[in-house]
Amino acid sequence: MTDTLRERVETLEAELRRKDDRIATLEARLETAMDRLDALQARLAEHDDRLETHEHARHDHAARLHKSTRSPTPRATVPARIRPASKNSRRANSHAESSRLVRGWYPKSPRRR
Repeated sequence: MTDTLRERVETLEAELRRKDDRIATLEARLETAMDRLDALQARLAEHDDRLETHEHARHDHAARLHKSTRSPTPRATVPARIRPASKNSRRANSHAESSRLVRGWYPKSPRRR
């Protein structure tokens, strides 16, 4: 073999070794990524199970509230002005109404006449 041919063979062998190393590196990264994906899918399944359990509990609680003997209709369907309010919410509502009156939010505001 001539020197140029021998150099060419050595160059190609070196390139082949570099590509083999790169392939090995990429395979290792792929394996790591697959392991992480499996772990994340397991966590997702666990969260889905917990969410489903929580949704069932919410539904059961809402059904129990609906069947409650204290009030014939669920509290959310009663309009706010009919529903008895706490002292703080009454105070906040009266403040909101008075500030709306001052700013003229209502069309028939007594202070704007």
